[in-house]
Amino acid sequence: ARITIADIAQKAGVSTGAVSYALNNRPGVSEDTRARILKVATDMGWAPSSAARSLSGAKTETIGLVLARDPSMLGVESFYMQFLAGIESELSKRGYALLLQVVPDLESEVRTYRQWRAARRVDGVIMVDPRVEDPRIELLRAPDALPAVVVGDASLAGGLTNVWTDDAAAMRESVRYLHMMGHRRI
Repeated sequence: ARITIADIAQKAGVSTGAVSYALNNRPGVSEDTRARILKVATDMGWAPSSAARSLSGAKTETIGLVLARDPSMLGVESFYMQFLAGIESELSKRGYALLLQVVPDLESEVRTYRQWRAARRVDGVIMVDPRVEDPRIELLRAPDALPAVVVGDASLAGGLTNVWTDDAAAMRESVRYLHMMGHRRI
């Protein structure tokens, strides 16, 4: 059975309110009481409920990524496997999880963002494959939108935070290097 704050309160001999203050690192209990409650919680194997935290407005510690593509192509596109591994690696260092949703089309992707926002399912999203006149950009720029990072050209990101690789500069440098090495047919 899931360990609740009531279980911790009973074992520590304090109120459930005191347990809540201690577990959420809020004022309202002495440092000795906080330490005792945290020790009891640890000894009992308590872990916060992500569902309960979401209901209270707390962070989910989850970042969402929606990929609008054929799921069978993910194994073929090595970029996405490396991309997902990199995201997961960085998120896990910070105690965050990645929620990946593969959908068939752009309309389904927009619908997924709306559902996640309404349910407070994720703390933010990573959006890939931006397009000209992209409906996702307007959705993610709305005042109540999920925080977003766009992976793609800044000119398509609509002012949202974005990251991208400068493929043109990489190609220029590659060709310059090959030319320097004596190659003339590339």
